Amino acid sequence: MSTRSYIAEKIDENTYRGVYCHYDGYLEYNGRMLLDHYNTAERVKKLLDLGCISSLHEKLEPDAGSHHCFDTPDRDVTVFYGRDRGEKGQEAFICTKEQLTDPHSWINFIYVFDNGTWYYGEIDHDGFSEFQPLSPAIVITNIIVCLNTAFNCIRNYFCRAGIDLFRRKDHDTCTNHYYCKQHE
Repeated sequence: MSTRSYIAEKIDENTYRGVYCHYDGYLEYNGRMLLDHYNTAERVKKLLDLGCISSLHEKLEPDAGSHHCFDTPDRDVTVFYGRDRGEKGQEAFICTKEQLTDPHSWINFIYVFDNGTWYYGEIDHDGFSEFQPLSPAIVITNIIVCLNTAFNCIRNYFCRAGIDLFRRKDHDTCTNHYYCKQHE
């Protein structure tokens, strides 16, 4: 399963240059990767110049002498369909905002670099959400992930002790079956 995304730069009011990225398009991965490693116009241009992406990583180029390719990629090196698999027609595309945000595209997230700032939008069953600054969304997402992790740790601690504070009314056993084998 993949979380598909577009990664683009805004050229003018209604023109974008972008690429398709197949894997890990969600905020916690591609969003974070773009903020941390592709945060200048030069880096974004280099990324888009290499065309459509299988998986985004920190580095654009493999180390000298490496045997990086689509089937055996180097660690932390972005994998491109054109360069690394030899596919034709994988260059960056030019499109309008309407084309970029088409709800029938099978794309989940859209990232746009505009005047030094990353923005993102989501496409779901309700259609496209307007572009929002990416940086605050990453902070909020990280807080949610931390809270979920803390909750699971607390739940697991009590569950292993045989105390199920989170028992659902329709179950006689702990809600966390994975960690609570004594309830099976």
